[in-house]
This record gives sequence, C-alpha cells and structure tokens, in this order.
Amino acid sequence: MKFIPTLGMALFLAILYAACALSSSSSSARTKPITDKIIDDVIAEEMVLQDIVGITVGIIQNGVITHTKAYGYKDQERTRTITTNTVFRWASVSKPLTAVAIFKAITDGHLRLHDKVHTYVPAWSSEGDKGNITVADLLSHRSGINHYGKNSDDEWVCTIIDSGSPSTSTWDALSSVLRFSDCSLLFPPNTKHTYSSFGYDLLGAVLEGATGMDYVAYVNEHITTPANLTSLDAFANSPGGFKHNCNLRRMSKTVGGVRRKIPSGGWSSNIQDMARFVKGIMDNDFLPNSAVLWPDIDFPTNNRKHYYGVQKEQQHNTDYIYHSGSHSDVTTFIGFFPGDKNGVCIMMNSGKNARSTRVGEKLLVRMGYSNLGLSTHNLPVINNNGEKDCGETVSSVWRTNGNAATTVLRRNLTHDNFNIERNSLKSKGWFLVDIETHLDGTVRKWDGIFRKDVTPTSLWRGFNTEEWFEKYQEEKQAGKSLIDLEVYLSGTALRWAGIFQSGHAEPNLMARNFNSEEFSEKYFEMQDAGRKIIDIETYVVNGQRKWAGVWLGNGRNIINRNIAEEDFLDLIKTRKDDGFLLRDLETYKIGTSRRFAAVWERSLDNQKFTLKEKMGAWVNSKHVGHNDAGHELLDIETH
Repeated sequence: MKFIPTLGMALFLAILYAACALSSSSSSARTKPITDKIIDDVIAEEMVLQDIVGITVGIIQNGVITHTKAYGYKDQERTRTITTNTVFRWASVSKPLTAVAIFKAITDGHLRLHDKVHTYVPAWSSEGDKGNITVADLLSHRSGINHYGKNSDDEWVCTIIDSGSPSTSTWDALSSVLRFSDCSLLFPPNTKHTYSSFGYDLLGAVLEGATGMDYVAYVNEHITTPANLTSLDAFANSPGGFKHNCNLRRMSKTVGGVRRKIPSGGWSSNIQDMARFVKGIMDNDFLPNSAVLWPDIDFPTNNRKHYYGVQKEQQHNTDYIYHSGSHSDVTTFIGFFPGDKNGVCIMMNSGKNARSTRVGEKLLVRMGYSNLGLSTHNLPVINNNGEKDCGETVSSVWRTNGNAATTVLRRNLTHDNFNIERNSLKSKGWFLVDIETHLDGTVRKWDGIFRKDVTPTSLWRGFNTEEWFEKYQEEKQAGKSLIDLEVYLSGTALRWAGIFQSGHAEPNLMARNFNSEEFSEKYFEMQDAGRKIIDIETYVVNGQRKWAGVWLGNGRNIINRNIAEEDFLDLIKTRKDDGFLLRDLETYKIGTSRRFAAVWERSLDNQKFTLKEKMGAWVNSKHVGHNDAGHELLDIETH
C-alpha cells in the first residue's frame, strides 16, 4: 500500500525536521584530534581488560573518517589476523539502519510516523491493544511486544513459533512476524518502554507493506548504494567469535543464520562501511535531517533513553547519539555527536561478555568529551553470561589494596593456548604472577593471574625433578627469583613449573621433597635465619605426601598446614586478629577429607576469600563485586 502525502503531512514533516535541526545544533564540547597512539593505547588496554581477541575501530572527526584500524585475530591461536576488511555482524546496530529506512519511506510519503501497524501488515492483528500499535511505538520500543519471548526482567512470557527454514537470499517478512504474532503484549502501547528486537522485525514488514518493495532491496536502494557501502550485506555468514563459559573459559562460537531477524540484528559489513553509515547519518545523506531519529520528545518511563532507532543523552546542550549490539560471538557499538560530526564505531569478536560501548566511549573521552559522563571504567570485565549454578569448585583470596585495575585472570587454557595468551599479554605489558593447573577430564588446563606495572616474569613448565633444579639455578644466576611454584602429574610422572621474576635484591631459596616433619624443621630453620616464606606446595610421591616451599626476602611470614575445612574459617579470623592475612592458599585431600594449607603475611589491608564455591556463583556473587570494589585477586585454587 502506498500513501500519497497530503499538505497536512508535509507541514508536519517540515515542523518535525525544523525542531530536530534545533536539537542537533553544534555542541559546546571542546574536542581535540585523536591520534594513532591514543587509539592504539586504548585498544591494547581494553583487549586485556575485556579478554578481546579481535577488534576493529572507526573514527570520524569533523565529518571525516580519519581512522579505520584493526587489531588482533580471528582465532585463539593468533594465526589469522583481523583486518579493516573483516566482515562482522552488526547485531542490534542493525536497528538504526532500519530506522533510517523507515524515515526515508516517511519522507517519500509511503507512510506516517503515527500510522497503525496493522494498516501495512495484514498478518498483524487489528484488534485491541495490538491494533493500536503505531510505527512510532515500534521505533521507540514502546509497543509492548516482548523481546525474544522474554520481558524486561528476562523472564519467559511466550513460546516463540519458528517453523520452516527461511530463504537464503531473501528476508521473509511473514515468517518473521508469525514467530511472535500470537504472543500477548507486555503492556498497552505507548505506556511503557521495553526493548524489543521483535518490534524491529515487525518494522521490516511495515516497510514492505508500505513501499511494495522487499525490505532488503529497499535498504540497498536507499542506503547501501547512495553511501557506497560495498560490504554491507543482509545474508553474510558469521565469521565467528568467542564467548566465555561458566568457568570463564574463552570458547569459539559461531552464530548460525539470523535471516529471521535481519531488520533487528542481521546486517553485516566491515568497519569501513559501518563508519560510512554513521558519517552518512551525520551528513544527512539519507534523510533531510537525521535528527528526526532523536527528537526532543519526553517519553515517559524511557529509562534506556531510546528514541527512534537510536539512544540519546543530552548534556551541556550536546546531543550524544549511540546504539550497541551483541550476539554470542560479536559485540558492536556506534556513538557520535552530530553537532560536531565526531563519532566512533566498534566491532569485536567477543560476545555478550564484552563491553563494546565502554571501548567506544573511552575513545570519545580521548576526543575531548570528558565532561559528559561517558565511560571511563578501567577495571577488568568479568562475565560468564550470568550463569550461576554451574562450574568447577574453587577457593580464592582477594586483597583490598586497590590493584584490581592492574590484575586480570585467564582460566582453563590448554598448555599451548596458555603460552599464546601469556605472550600476547606480555606484549601489552602484563606479566604472569600466579599459576594454577588442574585436570579438566583428561586434559590439563592452566589458569593465570597477570599484573601490569610489575617487573617482567618468565614461565617454565614440564620439567622433571632434576631438570627443574637446573632451571632454578640457571634463573637465579640470571638474577631472577622464583615467586610461584606449581607441582603436578603428567600421567604418573611428577612435573614442575614456576614463575621467575627479575628485580628482587633479596635472597631467594627453594626447598622441596620434604615429608611433613622435615618441612616443619626447614620452615623454622629459615624463620630463625630471617627468611620469609611466600609459597608452599604439596604433592604425593610413591604414596607419600611431600612438601615444597619458596622463600623470598627477609621478614616473617607464617604457615599452617593440614587444616580441616570446618576449622579454616576460624583460623582466618584468628590470623586476621593477629594482623596476618592470606598470601597463598593450597587445598588438597587426605583420603576423602579436604584440607587447607596457607601462607600468611602481616598486612594492614583487608581481605576477601571464598572456600569451595561453584564457579558460576564465584563469578557473579563474589568476583564481580570484589573486582568492582578495587580488590586484587591474589590466588585461586580449583578443587
């Protein structure tokens, strides 16, 4: 159905465009050029803090695309590099594209902003509240339609019907809409706000009904071709990316076909074309005035600041326009200041555990928008997609010394991937300071805690007893001290690993292969000599429990061993009352009984700890909170 514009509608559009022109006037923010080094430094830091494997960045300054840059890799093994030609899914950044197409159709007289949806989509009910939903309601997420079968509290409210396979070369509007057309609304339209990708799929159907054109063909004719977006594609295969599982293991992930939701989340391109699209919005290449997307309308209960296809914040008379997107294998972001024609685009192959908005806004802050409340968070992002009742059992220690921003954790990596990860972090100035190893089924996995702003460290693994002593002596002669020791089994063979660090002037000593009584004697001998123990290890050789220890520097740390689980919490309190906090934690079993051993050091800091907690709960109930409070993770033990 095609709508012929009337004089009244023409007057309405003229008033709307004029009002929006005022709202997008040049801001008072003092901007400054952003350099390659600034971009490189921000991205390098965020790749570490968010565990990002690959990322591309587009920068627009004064209406000119000044930078399109690529960092990292497509694979965990770091063999296939990301380039500025790498195609990523846009995910929900597809919504601004659909919104631009809708307003283009409005401008050309095919429909009106407040038309009822059922006018253009016969498959959509014309009865009751559903019949009252308008184009504006869909654009602003105020229709009451659910989001993939869930409400705003992430609770299931409807079973989605998805029958048949969509075509590989077209978008089937009817099939897309029928998935959710029988679901009840969450609320009457235009009374509340709930983000809904389904609402944007319905907008695609509205566009087809109003223009008589296929949705994808309309976008290509009115956006893709005029802006020369040569890589923009509605049907590109996902290049794949990564997500974190319950145990914080980074796993390869490829989202399959998304042809059911192209208007809401299915478009793809390289970073160059995403930047061209944002520039086209700011230059009014698609619409007479793109500010119709973010009018000065006070939507009630608009807590996520959604307008028509974009989000908006206004501070100091400056419009900040943005939108992000995520699938389980990709995260994207666009953010721009239309009054200044400055903006940032981000595409990265980390899923919902990552924060593309944070990366983009940090770059905008470097461009001079430092007084507008944009993200400046510098703490590691820890996320396992909210899974709680799952995962391995761990015990851990945090210290309230404010070092959380310089401490990151990597978990569940194979031997080779741990080396790759360590070398990658080392190249960015982060060094391994603590290792743990455990078996995941029959596969040995490695965990590591890495610190920034410490002297470089080296890692050696896989040595037998004699080889390890030789390596220890070699590193000592090179001026390095052993700071962390790990003993484990490879099959039935005992193996040794450890971290060595330069820059320690104090004496360093390793003692090992002692039974319990012999180790006690060694500990008191070293204590009498003024040597400070920093690490203990226990292991079994020929059925006999053995102990090893590392001493570094002068002073007095204390140890406890063979503490039953039910007594360990009381011991922590006693040591704290005496002014000693956990430095190193060791857990093991004697028969079926779990035991703990610990090194304690005198400290005025406070500490947090967990004993025997599932990894899912550890991440979401403990580590996220402690990390956000600035607490440094010192040690984590997998049971």
